[in-house]
Amino acid sequence: MLQYSCATKKENKRGKKVVNKYIYPGTNPEKADKVLFEVLDLCKEMKIEVYLIFGTLLGIYRDGSYLFDDNDIDLFIKTDKETRERFKKRLLKQNFELGTIPGSLPTINMHTIKDQIFIDIWIKMRESLMKYYIKTKEIKYKSRMVPIPEDAEGFLEASYGEWKKRIPKSANPFGK
Repeated sequence: MLQYSCATKKENKRGKKVVNKYIYPGTNPEKADKVLFEVLDLCKEMKIEVYLIFGTLLGIYRDGSYLFDDNDIDLFIKTDKETRERFKKRLLKQNFELGTIPGSLPTINMHTIKDQIFIDIWIKMRESLMKYYIKTKEIKYKSRMVPIPEDAEGFLEASYGEWKKRIPKSANPFGK
């Protein structure tokens, strides 16, 4: 399994080599859309509930596109461990690479990359955000319908605070 890094450093703190071979979705939205739709289609086929979250939700909901400075696509899946393992196998079969980010917990999210587009797939969420995934809806993004929380604005407020205006890159979406 590869380690991915957002940094340009060739080694992490433990001296392990890391891979920095992905591009920001906002710099190549056509490529990012292809990868996003492939994951959404796989989830639909496998009957896995999936939703846009964090920067991906913010960009698509607020701006109609990916945030230019966001380094990944963020998704949340609701599934059991057995289905998640089958999902990982299907991703590999469809030429996605699975990897880790130094310091991340595999019980909270998993990381995959395809065609240089990095996807952060969350499997656990902060308790205060889970209430937004009880009910969902779809919005039109380009030619497709994509799943989001029914109260997307509440989720974005809980995640970012004032989300309607451009936030600094240094803002932490995981803060309270």
